[in-house]
Amino acid sequence: MNYKKLLIQHIFVFFIMLLAACDNNGPPGEGMQVSETGSNDTQQQPVDPDLSTTRMSAGELYRVSISSELEPLELNRLHGWTVHVETAHGNLVEDAEISVSGGMPEHNHGFPTAPRVTEYLGNGDYSMQGVRFSMPGWWEMHLKIMADGQSDEVVFNLILP
Repeated sequence: MNYKKLLIQHIFVFFIMLLAACDNNGPPGEGMQVSETGSNDTQQQPVDPDLSTTRMSAGELYRVSISSELEPLELNRLHGWTVHVETAHGNLVEDAEISVSGGMPEHNHGFPTAPRVTEYLGNGDYSMQGVRFSMPGWWEMHLKIMADGQSDEVVFNLILP
């Protein structure tokens, strides 16, 4: 028997198994986060979460609204959203850069997809595509908005039955 060939095969199988164990089927950085103490950094669902679809951003620069093309929301179905952005004074925000992140804080994982804003639709509206919810429960959708040299963030709570 050729021991060198057998050793190479075993090393190959080991690396395939290692890659499979490390694959979280999501974009880089969206996997489980483990704190320095070794515990999972999960959060409990708020007792009375704010489920409003219009919110002021954290620094109160923008008033942001979201609406899904699906009503009601469904599990495991890829769909789009419209994001509407105004200034705190009600002026439409045009040509903003909007990044999307989020996930399930209780389970400490991100979206199973990589949602992103794909185009400006006019009148302060932006098309966000690639949203999919993989399980019922509490989800957060984080939007980071950059316009006219100013950046701010807003977080929306969503509860899927």
